[in-house]
Amino acid sequence: MASFEQVVKFESEKPNGVVRLVEANGFYRAYNHSAYLFHQAIARHKVTRKFVKNINQQLVYIGFPVDKLLERIGTRSHKKTEFGYDVELAADELPSDEGYDEWRETIPTEAASRGDANSLPLHGEELYRSVCERIRIFPMETKTLIEIAAFVAEIKKALAGE
Repeated sequence: MASFEQVVKFESEKPNGVVRLVEANGFYRAYNHSAYLFHQAIARHKVTRKFVKNINQQLVYIGFPVDKLLERIGTRSHKKTEFGYDVELAADELPSDEGYDEWRETIPTEAASRGDANSLPLHGEELYRSVCERIRIFPMETKTLIEIAAFVAEIKKALAGE
């Protein structure tokens, strides 16, 4: 199993148009830019943002069981790597790289989605600013109606304190 340091280095060295999948505990995970490419071009999965203390960095990732690899990637070209698989995307599947930063900011933190004590719910002005910022950076013009509806549902939950 790769360490987070190895994962970040491995991900940063990936070729353009490739989704890097890292195997860990019976799952394949795509991190950071690979998670973005996977989410936009291959399949919509729950995306999580997590702060990793030992590397002092936030990571975003998606995951799915190892036995679902071929079901998820379909007929796309793929090759075994040191930590998992590289999946090549066709040129017409590649989303805009400019959308990565905006997409990343829409991902809730793992702690917030679990309601950890370290991520106390926001109230008053903090809540208002947080919701306004999430709405401001949400790339609505590039989203489907289903994605927009899911985003609105998230905003409603945030405003309700859930």
